[in-house]
Amino acid sequence: PMVENRAMSPEEYQALEEEQRKSVDEVRNQLMQQTQETMAKVREAEKESWDLIHDHERSAAEHRVADIFRPTVNAYENVPEVNHYLRHLADNVLDHLNLFKDDEAVPSQTAPPMGSAPPSGSGPGNPFLAFEINLLVDNSDVVTSPIVVEPNPNWGNLFGRIERRATMGTYFSDHSMLKPGSIHQANGGYLVLNARDVLTYPPVWEGLKRVIRNREIRLEDPAEQNGFFVPQGLRPEPIPLDIKVIITGDESTYRLLTTVDNEDFWDLFKVKAEFDNKVDITPDNIDAYCAFICRTCEDEGLRAFDANGAARVIEFAARMVSDQKKLSTRFGQIKDLLIESDYWAGQASCELVLGEHVEQAVNKKIHRLNIVEERVQEMVENGSVLLDFTGSVVGQVNGLAVYDLGDFSFGRPSRITAQTFAGREGVINIEREASLSGSTHDKGVLILSGYLGAKFG
Repeated sequence: PMVENRAMSPEEYQALEEEQRKSVDEVRNQLMQQTQETMAKVREAEKESWDLIHDHERSAAEHRVADIFRPTVNAYENVPEVNHYLRHLADNVLDHLNLFKDDEAVPSQTAPPMGSAPPSGSGPGNPFLAFEINLLVDNSDVVTSPIVVEPNPNWGNLFGRIERRATMGTYFSDHSMLKPGSIHQANGGYLVLNARDVLTYPPVWEGLKRVIRNREIRLEDPAEQNGFFVPQGLRPEPIPLDIKVIITGDESTYRLLTTVDNEDFWDLFKVKAEFDNKVDITPDNIDAYCAFICRTCEDEGLRAFDANGAARVIEFAARMVSDQKKLSTRFGQIKDLLIESDYWAGQASCELVLGEHVEQAVNKKIHRLNIVEERVQEMVENGSVLLDFTGSVVGQVNGLAVYDLGDFSFGRPSRITAQTFAGREGVINIEREASLSGSTHDKGVLILSGYLGAKFG
């Protein structure tokens, strides 16, 4: 209440008589009610004004949005899923036009009411996230079917993953955090995996069989497969799968799979192809070997090989196999030889890799690996291994045993002796009796025993 053009103090108000205070309270209550009614009308008017402005803006924007979306809609008119997404995206744009306005051009009275929802799918700090597209795989530049070789087939690398980030004490994930795997990249083409690498991760092997069997890819967290709780997990729709999976491995791994996982393995992997580690020495294969040398030099940035250098490499490939009419196809070892030969050519400041550089690389490799051979040679030279190199002795002959150490093999000279005496018939294999022989040696002695028995009774 006012008194003499000023607000009455609490003390003056308390000093009023009872009737006067009641009269003041009644007037104040009436004024408060009128004020509330007026404010409600103002809010209603503001809402109507906002709705009118919004409808006008939406009506004007609908034509512009339709013009922008029309080429894309027409391009995918036969794909219902894309058309549905485009319609939903256009509606989302029209529902949140303020995001696309210049802040200086938006008057304060047209601001959206408090509590209006952000675009569906938007993330913290980025209101435009809902309008962004996460392109998992882009094969627009691929002319032929994609061929993907996965060297480390763990779950994330093979099937993709859903990334998460911590926000305000919890984990947050959105569609932009979906990451593709090798299967997504190879969809429509070929995926090459090593059997041992896949079997290293047991859940991956089971997941791979499920993907091939169901012909669809599901982006999911491997923890969900084991029944664990995954916070705010996305559930992307499965992607149709059209892929050829090629599993490479050795014979022992193949036998393991056909034995332990017989039913599923035979059902899913129906074609088996065996590859030899050697080829015939023919003009076509020699040309192919030269092409391999050139391609390796280009890929690895090596110096070019001259004719003698290439011939020495092919000679090395021929010496890697036991057949003089074959060439080895162990290209990993050949590639290592090319790289080392290039190194020695660089040490000699040569522009080309010559035959002498290849010879030097071969000799250096032998020197690194032949310590056992040197020790055997020392034993022969100092008489620890008894050998006669001249003359002839009854019941005695020199032989050459081949020792294979995996990456290096050499011949060891040995004395082979035989004695006959009166006693029980048969042949006594001393090496076998002393448990110093192997199955191949025992078989040879038994074949010889059979021949002697048949020949001489």
